[in-house]
Amino acid sequence: MHSFLITGGTPDQQVAQVIQLLSSHFSLQFPTSHFQHPTSNPDVFLTDPASTTIGIDQIRNIIKFLSLKPYSSSHKIVFIPQAQRTTTEAQNAFLKTLEEPPAHSILFLTAPTKDSLLPTVVSRCQVIELAPVSQVNLTKE
Repeated sequence: MHSFLITGGTPDQQVAQVIQLLSSHFSLQFPTSHFQHPTSNPDVFLTDPASTTIGIDQIRNIIKFLSLKPYSSSHKIVFIPQAQRTTTEAQNAFLKTLEEPPAHSILFLTAPTKDSLLPTVVSRCQVIELAPVSQVNLTKE
């Protein structure tokens, strides 16, 4: 299975987990910047972190991207930060790809909790849970 869901932690910790998985499990080296800002790397697809929702058109673009063979790497990498922004229709459209990704692809989704996605999406991913981030700000008094 090459579909991962990373939950908890901060966005920086989630990106660090992606980089660690790529290097330790797949022997791939990508700079952190490829997973924080859109890049010109033909083998990395990053959804726009600034968009408020991820719709079915973006999922169709990802599926089309994955149908192509890798250009300069051995794998195509898809990174969907804040996957909870994905509409229900888009999540349903992505199910088959998550369950049976092309052999040369690795998919990463991140979300605050696995409950923020459809259970069918979660069931098709290997879930990696990072320590939750405290929502409490303590001040010295």
